[in-house]
Order: sequence, then structure tokens, then C-alpha cells
Amino acid sequence: MANRRLGRRRKTPPNNSWKWHDTAFSRITGVGLELFYHRQAAQAKADRLVAEERLRLGWSAEDLVRRPKKDPGKLAIAVRLRRETTLRIKDITARVHLGTYNTTNAGLHRATKEGFASCGRAETTMRK
Repeated sequence: MANRRLGRRRKTPPNNSWKWHDTAFSRITGVGLELFYHRQAAQAKADRLVAEERLRLGWSAEDLVRRPKKDPGKLAIAVRLRRETTLRIKDITARVHLGTYNTTNAGLHRATKEGFASCGRAETTMRK
């Protein structure tokens, strides 16, 4: 009891249905397991979509990192990821290298408000 009050964790999990996850226990059965596989599927789909968009724009992985965070092509990729996957905005930000969460959120909001998301394409950013 004193160990719990001091913030120490137990040395062994309470039963076999619990697994170590970082510094806390997390149950990976039932809904937790479904969520785990759902996130993995969403991340795999996001990887595929980013690769498709990079190919369409003629960019390499280095171009995605090197281009500015407000680049219309990057924003088009982010809009498509937001529309077609269940990734969090923070995950989209990291995947597309858009700076911060707030920058991405504002850019996605502006793009959908201006109708940029309806076409989903940034033709002006094609490589010359």
C-alpha cells in the first residue's frame, strides 16, 4: 500500500491479461486490442497515401522535409490524410513535416473553408 502512495509501480502485473506499457499497465484485450490494430491500419494507410501524393507531386522524402511548412502541396497531403484516415492532427503534422500542431490545424481549417479540400490537389506545386 505504501508503494502505491509513493508512486512506485508493482514489480509484477496483477494477472496474465495485463501487459507492461511504458510506466503504466494497459489491458490489451477486447476494445484495447481493436484500437491497437485500428491505429496500425490507419498508420499503414497514411504511409501509403503520403507515398502516393509524393509520387504524384514528383517529390522525394527529402523534398517533403525541405519544403516550407505552408507549402500548398504539403497542405494537400494533410487534407487528404485528414479526410481519408482517422489519424490525429499531431500525427499528420509529424508525418508531413508541417511544423506544429497549431500550424497544421489552422492550415487544415483554412483549406477546408476556402474549398481547397474539395479538389485535394495542389497543381501549382508540381516540379518543373
